[in-house]
Amino acid sequence: MKKIFLLLTLSICSLSLFAGIPFSHRMNIPDVEGYYTLKCDFHIHTVFSDGKVWPEERVIEAAYEGLDAIAITDHITKNIGWGRTEFFGPDQDAGVNFAKGEGERQGVIVIRGGEITRKMDPGHWNTIFLDSVNDMQVNDENGQFAEARRQNAFIYWNHPDWQDQAPNVTEWHARQQELYDQGYMMGIEIFNQNICPEAFQWAIEKDLTMMCGTDAHQPMYMYVDFENGYQRPVTLVFAEEKTEESIHEALLAKRTAVYADKQVWGREEVLAPLAEAIIDVKYEPVNEKACKVWLTNNSSIPLHFLKAPGSEQIRYIRDFDLHPGECWDFYLICIDGDNLYRDNGEAFMCLELENFHTSPTSNLKIAIPLK
Repeated sequence: MKKIFLLLTLSICSLSLFAGIPFSHRMNIPDVEGYYTLKCDFHIHTVFSDGKVWPEERVIEAAYEGLDAIAITDHITKNIGWGRTEFFGPDQDAGVNFAKGEGERQGVIVIRGGEITRKMDPGHWNTIFLDSVNDMQVNDENGQFAEARRQNAFIYWNHPDWQDQAPNVTEWHARQQELYDQGYMMGIEIFNQNICPEAFQWAIEKDLTMMCGTDAHQPMYMYVDFENGYQRPVTLVFAEEKTEESIHEALLAKRTAVYADKQVWGREEVLAPLAEAIIDVKYEPVNEKACKVWLTNNSSIPLHFLKAPGSEQIRYIRDFDLHPGECWDFYLICIDGDNLYRDNGEAFMCLELENFHTSPTSNLKIAIPLK
């Protein structure tokens, strides 16, 4: 009876603490052409390992923030986590089962996962889309990776720059290369608490899926400054359907981007359609030398624009922010007094999205046609 009362008390406390966050912090990111834009957190812990939050509460947090999917990735180790050992013995699937039931009620996809927890190297790895976490309980490290492959899991390297794994410098070790060569490394976490430039570059060079994880152990409000407009770090997945199977396919196809700290990271071929979906453009020619433009931000991602090369003969604002839901209007005027539309009746407004990063050293550039 005492155990049941304790569980109910923890659940109520977690709900009451999270209830102070207003609905204005629900994530709103539009779909791109041909795909749904799904907001996902694939790295979360609960009381079934070393986390402090009940699995069902993880689902409620996600639903409250407007996420589409989460993965519960408790550590695949024996005798860790009072939630498991105290109440459910050795069953490592119990926590995800609780979350899946709540996910059906909340409309959040819950993915079964687990974290392979080893010292460097190889370090920590997430395995998601598992059939059974219990079957991952293999003492041999190679056996764990082989079992994850047998279950058709998606496997990726967690937090390469974590100080316990990289106390001085972030390195690609021989063991990482071996797992990569064997086909075990399908993705890499480029953001976990902060962006890891080395991991971002490796994802580009080695054609790995870009992943993001909160790695949350405490309630989410302890990690995210909701009151000042920040949102939970997420992996944006561009999926054909809103299903677990479609998310899995999108990860294998590398159709992901990372959104965290009001910044977005990803490949240019992924970020360009996202920017196009987010930015609504309307314009009206004033005369042959000028045009009025309206730009609207249709997302909860703040945008920061810079004037980019390609529009040197056109004068318009060089540096501006477009906050979520905000609309800006301004004029484009031909500098030399010539016809604005001299190039086959079309002008281009060239912009750089300073907070959309296509590599550690470059940002997304877009050219908006104005006919």
